[in-house]
Amino acid sequence: MIGDEGHRRSVRDALEHLGIRNLVLGIQDACFPGAEEEDTGRGSPWSEAALDLLRFVRSLGFDGIQLGPQGETREGSPSPYEGTVFSRNTLSVSLPRLVTGEGPWSGLLARDALAKVVARRPEGSDVRVPYAFVYREHKRLLREAFAAFESRNIRELRRGFEDFKREHGEWLERDALSHALCCERRRATWESWGGTGASLDSRLWNPRRGEASACDARRRELRSRHATEMEFYRFKQFLAHDQHRSFRKGVRRLGLLLFGDLQAGLSRQDA
Repeated sequence: MIGDEGHRRSVRDALEHLGIRNLVLGIQDACFPGAEEEDTGRGSPWSEAALDLLRFVRSLGFDGIQLGPQGETREGSPSPYEGTVFSRNTLSVSLPRLVTGEGPWSGLLARDALAKVVARRPEGSDVRVPYAFVYREHKRLLREAFAAFESRNIRELRRGFEDFKREHGEWLERDALSHALCCERRRATWESWGGTGASLDSRLWNPRRGEASACDARRRELRSRHATEMEFYRFKQFLAHDQHRSFRKGVRRLGLLLFGDLQAGLSRQDA
């Protein structure tokens, strides 16, 4: 019977005869299943439904899974192959875990807030990700979770957040500031920024001759002006990295190997 020990042994014997060491399922984050009452239109490898899929995959005789590129994508560009190098894609955050999940994250998001998004899921989202809808609504719900986090003294999360910011401070500073400037200028990429100071803002870490002091001063000014928005960005990354860490533990418990793919291009944020 498919999924029983005899089936797995037969699969293993066949792979050995073929000289194949690992049988791996390749799957993009967006393609993971979601429970109907929690499905916003995009899958997450960090959800409970994803773990159910992996248990089934393991029972079929697979040795591992390969995820697609994990970087943050931008509005208007859903391709994970144009994602960031360091920042994780926060669209993969399992929102239900912020409602009823275990541990200190639970309760940061109201159940009815998630339910309303699920109810508004566009027609056809069962076969194709409605990226614009998901991008807008996920960011909004994560902002609500951030507001709840800011209003509560959850010591375990606070300590973890401070540790995360210290460990990843260099790239977090750059990515968070890029995000804040895109919000301020209402343009998704630095090439399209306009207005006063846009030219200097596009090269804050790559100053031309004689611009180093001006770039330092501008960064200080922007950090002060956009402190809350930059902290929101750091929070989203802390959450995404924490959920991925839990996912890796779950994969190991199932006895599966975990592989990853790299993006083919360079994200505009990294540029």
